[in-house]
Amino acid sequence: GSLWRKRALQDVVKEEEQNGGGGGGAAAAAGQRVHRFERCPALRSCVAQFREPIGFPIPDTVVTPRPYTEKIMEMVQQHSEFITGPAQHSAVEAVVKRLSRVSNRGTEENDVDFNMEVVHEQEQEQEQEQEAEEEQQRESAYSRDDEQHDPWAVSVL
Repeated sequence: GSLWRKRALQDVVKEEEQNGGGGGGAAAAAGQRVHRFERCPALRSCVAQFREPIGFPIPDTVVTPRPYTEKIMEMVQQHSEFITGPAQHSAVEAVVKRLSRVSNRGTEENDVDFNMEVVHEQEQEQEQEQEAEEEQQRESAYSRDDEQHDPWAVSVL
């Protein structure tokens, strides 16, 4: 954002140095400056770089999130008229490359985290199943369900 704002400020200052400073009183000079901005779309575009929208419209549907790299690329395209020099182009490219590397790495880490979570859940399920089987074996070791009732003879008593 600051890259094109710097360029816009330079353009406004340069235009003011070339065409500003007319005499005729403060009110007349202010009126002339306003008319200069109204007539020149390039100056209006420069001033627009410093305006921040107040509203925040909320969509009435659930919007799928866009990757941050797409948002940055869209901003670069919108402000391409202020990116003129090779140094500015290389700075923008460096930011985009770094951002794409970080976002790709973040996606890979999320996938690895998700896979690790799935494996961990599967291990927990297996442990619970083993514990249930062991408990069942312990109970069956002391079970007397399969024994017959052997009555004692009365004479023995």
